Formats: sequence, C-alpha cells, structure tokens
Amino acid sequence: MGSVTTGAAAAAVDRPAMATNPRFIFFTDFDGTITLQDTNDHMTDTLGFGPELRAKGNADVLHGRRHFRDSFREMLDSIQTTPFTECLALLKRDIAIDPHFQAFFDWAERANVPIVVLSGGMEPIVRGLLSHWLGAEAVARRLQIVSNGVAARPGKRLYEDAGGWQIVYHDDSTFGHDKSLELRKYAHMTAAEGRPTIFYAGDGVSDLSAAHESDLMFAKAGKDLVAYCRRENVPFVEFNDFADIDRTVRAVVEGRTTVAAVVAGEKV
Repeated sequence: MGSVTTGAAAAAVDRPAMATNPRFIFFTDFDGTITLQDTNDHMTDTLGFGPELRAKGNADVLHGRRHFRDSFREMLDSIQTTPFTECLALLKRDIAIDPHFQAFFDWAERANVPIVVLSGGMEPIVRGLLSHWLGAEAVARRLQIVSNGVAARPGKRLYEDAGGWQIVYHDDSTFGHDKSLELRKYAHMTAAEGRPTIFYAGDGVSDLSAAHESDLMFAKAGKDLVAYCRRENVPFVEFNDFADIDRTVRAVVEGRTTVAAVVAGEKV
C-alpha cells in the first residue's frame, strides 16, 4: 500500500489540476487573454524602450529570427528607472480584465473545470493583478498559476530600487517558460489514468509552444497566435473575448457539442 500511496501523492504534486478528478481542464494565457492589454507590452511602451522596438522583437520571434527568451528579456531590461512596486501600481491603474472572465471563473468552479494560468510574464504581477480583480482568497484557492519569477539584481533591493528587478525564467527553453511542458503532463495521460479534455486560450508569441498540445485551442482574433496557427495548420477557434470562450466551453462540458464538432466549425 505504501508504494501506491506514494505514487498517488507524486501524481498529485506533478498534476495539481487533477486533484478533483476533472473531466475537463482549462489552461489559459494571461496577458492579452485574461487581460484586455498586455502588461509587459504596456510597461515596455510606457517605461522602457517603446512600442517600435517591442513590435520588431515580437515580429522577429514570430518569424523565427530570434528566441522569445532573448527578445523578452531585452524588453524588460529596458525598464531601468522604475521600481517593481511602481510597475505593479501602474498596471493596476491602467490594465483591465476581460469583463466576461469573472462569470467564466465562477462557472468553472461550479462545473469542476480547473483553470490553470500559464503565463510567459512574471508571477508576482499575474497574481497581484488577479488578486486585485478577483480577490486574493479566490485566486489562492481556485487558480493555479505557472509563470516566471523575479529576483533582485546584485546590490539592489527587489521591490524598492529603480532597475532593481530582473526576470527569472521558469525553465531553460528558448521560450523562458515553455508552456507545452505543463500541458504535456495532462495531454500524455492515458484513458485509464483519467485523461481530461484540454482547452487552451492564448493570443501571442508566448503561446506558440502550447499550440500543439491542447484538444481545443482558442486563439484571439487579430493576434499573432492566429497567424501562427494558420501557418502551421494547427486547428483553432477564434475568440474576441471570454464570452465566446465561455459559451463554447460550457457547450462542450454540458454535452451539447463536442470538441471535434467545434474544430470542424460548428457554431454554438
């Protein structure tokens, strides 16, 4: 019995979203997907080297000329004069959550559909903003957040000093945070293990690694992920906001349609 218990515990640690034995899991990007604006883009445009260099870096990543890891670090490193606490205050003031996310967030708990936020940004910003909008207790209890960290630069204080912070990547991949690694833990489960149906929603270049690992990919209309999915022949459904996602996910979970039908173009 000891080995069985140990194995179950290890599985729970490795796949925390399976704690309630869900049939469906919803993975989502944060910036530009849950939020209406990208927090890192906004900081770079407002406090860093500006929109033109940022847009060039994003285009280089999308077309394979640079790795996301390098381009993103360059963006954040251009924010030299603002302490981390002031960056977070700026984002709380300027960034808005998708107005339909709260309803989806509440429904997902009732329907036993865990939500896992996979962010290419920084965990303190993701958690800070979500707690600001949804409440710290609800976020701590109901959301798993997998993201990059932050650390103090040598000789500086992390939160108080201008230029005192730097990103600490989640892994050694060319993405800095390879979102597919978390998805694969669930996608590679067997039916006997209770493999869930996997939804993923995203919008940009940090989501490219996740594009091949979900059962149903939602890509935000007009954004880079749509162009990538079309170029790579990755099936996807376009969305404008979380009302679109909410309607489709509910229909699948409630058995009114199937993933295959939605991918084939069925309207719900």
